[in-house]
Amino acid sequence: WLVIDSRAHMEDLSRFKNWHQKYPVDVVRTEAKGRHMIASQDVPQGGVLLSDFPYCWVVDQSAKDFVCQNCFLENPFPKGSKKSKFIMCDECKQCCYCSDDCLLADAPQHAQDECALFKNLDTAEYTESIVTEIKLLIRTLSRKWLEEHIAECGTPYEDKTPSPHFKKRFANDNGLLYTDYASLITNYSNFPSHTLESLDYWICDYIRRLAEWVGKHSETNRELMDILLRNRCNAFYIQGRTKDEKTSGETRGCGVYVRNSFFNHTCAPNVSYWVVENTLQVECTASSDVKAGDELTISYIDTTLSLKERREKLQESYMFHCDCSKCSADEREAASSV
Repeated sequence: WLVIDSRAHMEDLSRFKNWHQKYPVDVVRTEAKGRHMIASQDVPQGGVLLSDFPYCWVVDQSAKDFVCQNCFLENPFPKGSKKSKFIMCDECKQCCYCSDDCLLADAPQHAQDECALFKNLDTAEYTESIVTEIKLLIRTLSRKWLEEHIAECGTPYEDKTPSPHFKKRFANDNGLLYTDYASLITNYSNFPSHTLESLDYWICDYIRRLAEWVGKHSETNRELMDILLRNRCNAFYIQGRTKDEKTSGETRGCGVYVRNSFFNHTCAPNVSYWVVENTLQVECTASSDVKAGDELTISYIDTTLSLKERREKLQESYMFHCDCSKCSADEREAASSV
């Protein structure tokens, strides 16, 4: 199971009820499993358990030239789509949009310091996967800064004049704020010291100095580390798959879905999650009948992998050793065949 930060044992869970009140789920906490999700009523197979948009998200660096940063529509566009053009940000050359509407929707967050950070980011120094992780860190920061700016000025725009195109505070708004996002685990204490030192030097210190230079922001290395690890531990891959397609499509990016992050892992889950085609919305459904009080679980990894591969991936990415029913059964079977 996920190892919960010690501070989580002291928190009040009542506020999470407001997050999930539209859905048949509850957030609970036990000593053995930490904070996790249970069904609040019987739900049949295929029943919707939860639906959410991400607090922060990013398109994979390898897909930045053909996937819309705001809605994840791919280019070439699906047959019959009314979208007809694809717009690259003229300044940073790191974000594409499928329409003027999507560009305008993402503009309050992207057009200020995020764009400047992307523009000055030395992408040649890192692999594409690390660049993606850094860009998700930057987008999380820019969302936080946007919230602070709106709280201070009442508008997302520097000149404090609302635009007629501005219809929402945030693109893909799910009603949650940075303080909600910050309640997610980081597993900081479980990461090896050499990993933390490397991340601090190569990512946190670099982005801190870049943010100070671009926008006079004052986040500390530890604050940046917490965001980086929180994203690592809680991000969902965003893939081109729908309910009607039983196979996964290519990964197009990732996002942190705060409400969905309370599902614990098992290699034999009773919840499936689907990225609604060409959107950032994730819908979670029961993959088997569940009873009220049952724990609701998802798999963080590909469950078709071998026992050794699954455990290695979970240890590397999520810092825990899996002893779920499937892993225990596979372990017994391996032992009996020796």
